[in-house]
Amino acid sequence: MAKVKFKHTFLSLVVLFVGSVLVIVVRSNNRQEPKQESARQVRTEQPTALLEKNDRNKGESAGYTNDSRLKSNGEEGKMTSEARRLNRDVTFLVEDSFTVLPLTAEPPAVALLKESVLAIRGYIESKQSFLTDNETAIFTEYQVKVNEVLKPDSSIGQGDTIFVTRPGGSVIYDGHILRDLHSRYSPLEAGADCLFFLKKGNARGTYSLHQVMSINGEEITALVQSPSGLSSLTLTQALGEVRAAVRRDKKQ
Repeated sequence: MAKVKFKHTFLSLVVLFVGSVLVIVVRSNNRQEPKQESARQVRTEQPTALLEKNDRNKGESAGYTNDSRLKSNGEEGKMTSEARRLNRDVTFLVEDSFTVLPLTAEPPAVALLKESVLAIRGYIESKQSFLTDNETAIFTEYQVKVNEVLKPDSSIGQGDTIFVTRPGGSVIYDGHILRDLHSRYSPLEAGADCLFFLKKGNARGTYSLHQVMSINGEEITALVQSPSGLSSLTLTQALGEVRAAVRRDKKQ
């Protein structure tokens, strides 16, 4: 009887031990998944060399500065201070928000054009990310060659080069990578053929990104999360809708 009781006790302990190990393994995997996801997000941003800003970039810098980080975190609100303090790469994450359009919203092309001062098809010749003057945020500037003007603005024409900026990016600082990632914005690299819908920039003669769609043959992909988009259409259909919307707007 004692042997049977001992056997049952021993088996219970074995089951309890195996169960505990399984719980630890599952919890460990669950803790690793967010880290792996975060790592995948980080790898999508390619760091660029940190260069001294020219007059145009200094004007853009003011518009992308994040003073709230300084007010709430003091020196730790500076990306550079955090990199020095931790002696490693630093990533700041921003959860962007946007207004959801009602069900009776205008057609995507009309909505995009209404929020844009300039719409073009263009080729990204180069990109460069910059740390803001107060070191609280990063913005990225794209040099874009205009291939077609869809909605004109002032004297911008085919063949011209314009400068477009957006929040976020990554730079190398003192041997560490500083990343400022925004949830609404997907990576946009040099060499891409895109449709741009642009607002006035922070510096004179520059533009800020409202929406951009990468072009791959007839497929277009929106790279800014937005309630209005043309990604369900082919490139030919999207261009047709945008051109038609511009013509209608001119007649009104």
